[in-house]
Amino acid sequence: MNEEQAQPTGFNTLPVLLFYLFMSAGAYVLATWLIDVPPWHVAEEAIPIYYTVAIGAGIGITVVAIDALIDHFFAPAKKLTQLFEQLIQEWSGIDILIAALCSAVAEELLFRGFLLPWIGWLASSLIFGALHWAGWKDRMWIWTVMATIMGFAFAAITLWTGSILAAIVAHFTINYFNMSRIATRVRQKKNKEILA
Repeated sequence: MNEEQAQPTGFNTLPVLLFYLFMSAGAYVLATWLIDVPPWHVAEEAIPIYYTVAIGAGIGITVVAIDALIDHFFAPAKKLTQLFEQLIQEWSGIDILIAALCSAVAEELLFRGFLLPWIGWLASSLIFGALHWAGWKDRMWIWTVMATIMGFAFAAITLWTGSILAAIVAHFTINYFNMSRIATRVRQKKNKEILA
């Protein structure tokens, strides 16, 4: 097998759920222990929930559109999408939904719910980006750069709205629609191969 290719994998729900459950529980324990506030704490001056959800969805949809453009015109982004095509080619719509929802909730509880108030927006955003490291090979650094930028954006909307809800909605929207777009592309390629 070519070293550049990722192994296609079916989605295994239990490990994903356990990983993100552990991450969420860790965020809760650390936040209540170190900063004496649960990670879903809402500031007194928080924006109303319906605005918060709309802000998160709007930012998420905007980022998805920008991602699609970047993917079309920027070679490192195309390479990253090809890697994801290989990784999620056997995932169903439910698999994508579970992965997007679990990652959005757990990562926002940890990074914006706990780390943001504990170590600040700069450090929490840089750590978020660093943990999305995919390596220098084949220009995978683009995922780290994009994740770092989104870490700053998620921190900003959390501070602006007064809760992590907008960041969760934006994060979910980005993950769900980007993975769905990639999975749709994989299915279209397979259908063309079958018809050829």
